[in-house]
Amino acid sequence: MKRSTRATFYMLMLLSVLTPHVCEGQSGGGRQALVPAQWNQRLDSTGQIWDVQANGYVNSGTNRTFSSSFQLTVNRSGFSPNSRMMTADGAELVLARTTPMNGVLVTRRIKVDPKKPYIRYAEVLQNPSSNPVTVQLQIM
Repeated sequence: MKRSTRATFYMLMLLSVLTPHVCEGQSGGGRQALVPAQWNQRLDSTGQIWDVQANGYVNSGTNRTFSSSFQLTVNRSGFSPNSRMMTADGAELVLARTTPMNGVLVTRRIKVDPKKPYIRYAEVLQNPSSNPVTVQLQIM
């Protein structure tokens, strides 16, 4: 990963295997309304550009700092969501596979906080069957 010369950027990457209710609603305990995602550049508090693409990776970022970063693979298959939504306030992208991907349902929750200097990824994996599933998760 290249570093920007103008600032140090903090990234918080959360990799979790969670039950559905853990990430559902982050305000008031209920589910948040989702609307179709808009693919505009987002800025953090330092002005860093995070141009998140439809599959959840960052295309370039400021000065190509994060060029093609945060690409997700599940059992060596690239993540390709068939549901691309965001919270109604536009604060968080919610990209999901609504059909199993190599045995698991995968949701990426991506938030660029305009008041803090980072992007947050939460990978939510759900096993839709009663059989155990082994998953190899990779973020490049």
